[in-house]
Amino acid sequence: RPAPLPWMRYSETLGETAFRFLFMSVPTMILLWLVYHPKLLLPATWVHGLAFMIAFVLAVHIYFAINFLTGLIAVFTLKIQGFLWAKFLIVQLLSGLLVPLSFIRPGWLRDIVEMSPFAFVAHTPLMIYLGKVTADDLLGKLAWQSFWTLALLGLCAWAWSLTVRKVSIQGG
Repeated sequence: RPAPLPWMRYSETLGETAFRFLFMSVPTMILLWLVYHPKLLLPATWVHGLAFMIAFVLAVHIYFAINFLTGLIAVFTLKIQGFLWAKFLIVQLLSGLLVPLSFIRPGWLRDIVEMSPFAFVAHTPLMIYLGKVTADDLLGKLAWQSFWTLALLGLCAWAWSLTVRKVSIQGG
């Protein structure tokens, strides 16, 4: 019996993340370590390092959920390319991958973006690693990231149940 589609996509995400980490991130970190200084790559403190690892795992799950929900749109529409481009641009902009979120003005808009699930994909884990999140704020950031992870994975389960009802395959 084949694996359920959500689990197959989840496994693909984990494999892709591991591949990118091993063959893109690690060589880049080694090169930076050789060119600059060993302290450059270390987290601000051991607490920030531990919090970063937790934030990284949660970020992978949030990114999976965003991609999975975007992919489910294909069942309900004729063309998905526009949605894929929109998702790409939104994630790039609101996660801080394209422009650091600290550049967003006015401040109230930055505060809203920093609480969105997109910020927890890249911005928050990076700020934790760099020590820009104070020790007092670490638990709050991880709690919000956990909330978004559970909320989006719950939304994935709900959306998948709707999708399964819509799709009918010949032969049962």
